[in-house]
Amino acid sequence: MNQLNKVLNAFVYRVASEIANEAQERVPVVTRNLRNDIKVYEEGDLRASVGNSKLASYAKYVHNGTGLYGPHKTRIVPKKKKALAFTYKGKKVVCKSVNGQRAQPYLEEGAKDYLEGGGFDAAVADLGGDIGKTLAGMIEKQLKSAV
Repeated sequence: MNQLNKVLNAFVYRVASEIANEAQERVPVVTRNLRNDIKVYEEGDLRASVGNSKLASYAKYVHNGTGLYGPHKTRIVPKKKKALAFTYKGKKVVCKSVNGQRAQPYLEEGAKDYLEGGGFDAAVADLGGDIGKTLAGMIEKQLKSAV
């Protein structure tokens, strides 16, 4: 069954890799760091995940949103000072609070588009052929050893 497990693990990795490719097409690009940081993580037998490493520590804020649009649903305010100060489009901005950034769930959208776009169906169809070939080879080997 080791050969069959290899086929199934390859299928899981293929699906995760193709979802990562879809996500890379949807991620907002400023410096390409976030796009280049989308990785496939093998998490054991028949398990994989797609996400960003700690190199792009801001990934969760882009994906989930911040401020009013993020998980806390509140404006962003300074913690220790009276105002926020930052540069936006080349201009220095000083204000007491900001709304935040809307979520851009590129990982979820990549997975959804992969499923709805036929990519998963194609991978499943290929998996059927791969399993068939592997099982046929295993059965043939057993028959030859029995003769």
